[in-house]
Amino acid sequence: MKRNHEVLYLQSVLLAMVSWIGWACFSPSESHGQSKLAVDQPMVLSTAGRVATVAFSPDGMTLLSGGNKVVLWDVQTGKAKQELTGHRGTVNGVAFSPDGKWIASGDRGGMLRVWLAGSGKWVMEQSGNKVPVNAVAFSRDRRQGKTGRDRRQGKTGLLAVANENKTVTLIPEGGWTAGENRASRVLRGHSQGVNAIAFAPNSLLLASAAVVLGPGGDGDTSWVYFWDAGRGSLLGRVSVTSNATSVAFSADGRLLAVGSDRISIVDVSTRKVRYFLSPKEGASAVAFSPDGNTLGGLASVGDKIVWLWDTARRQPVFRLSQPRSPVLSIAFSRDGNLLAAGCADGRIYVWRLRRFR
Repeated sequence: MKRNHEVLYLQSVLLAMVSWIGWACFSPSESHGQSKLAVDQPMVLSTAGRVATVAFSPDGMTLLSGGNKVVLWDVQTGKAKQELTGHRGTVNGVAFSPDGKWIASGDRGGMLRVWLAGSGKWVMEQSGNKVPVNAVAFSRDRRQGKTGRDRRQGKTGLLAVANENKTVTLIPEGGWTAGENRASRVLRGHSQGVNAIAFAPNSLLLASAAVVLGPGGDGDTSWVYFWDAGRGSLLGRVSVTSNATSVAFSADGRLLAVGSDRISIVDVSTRKVRYFLSPKEGASAVAFSPDGNTLGGLASVGDKIVWLWDTARRQPVFRLSQPRSPVLSIAFSRDGNLLAAGCADGRIYVWRLRRFR
């Protein structure tokens, strides 16, 4: 009888341990009303060297990574589909065009390339000025202007390039498609190299961030500039905390998250900081989920930790601490179901997020 009690006790302890481990790895972290968030164990991809930037294709089937290499990954199998070769320096920025047909990549050596996503062949290269490229972004406003008047008014897609020489270059869609030679526009105003750029959803509103050096030569504060990229005009700016390294618009375009030693949430209409989120590790990269979910809809990275935030309640709801080395980049898939994080050791973690009631 005593032995039976001991067996039952051990079974209950083991069951409790299994339940706890399952909750820690797979289950919801915190409730939000009746909604909950679950995060599956990540798929781990591996490449040579650091992964400085990641981006999903519009259909969420392909992950693009940049760093020592530019690699296209099959998200379903976790296998590399193709490597895009030719860059001479670390690739700091990669992006898919909204229709998934084009890929842009830029490196520290000053090379910018646009590739055909289907074939992996490059169709445009800029490399003459040797100015390091820190980030690239395609606009999602593709009003498909076909007339000369539409194009003069900027009613086609744009590729924005953040440069170390304090500028942002805007390349209209005809600047990289075959058969057209269209001049780029340069945005000037920052006093230091531009670290980060992002287009607002479905508009030509562009945000760019750069550090302003203090008296001692250190990053004292950062300015985020807001531009009408179609006209090339400055709309305004906002001061945030030091060394802004990442910017991201919310799905509705009303908020801008700025990653630094803390996260500044900026009201886009007033161009004022609405509130701060303060992970103790800081936030070297931030990303909003494009599907508009507020539960886990903002991700930030600091050191080896990825945080998911409830932006409605301004609280963290999940901490992902799987990475073994510092996380350098982060991106959501367009449907918000996948989250990828690129790390300094060449690993890429891809989590599947599940929201349910």
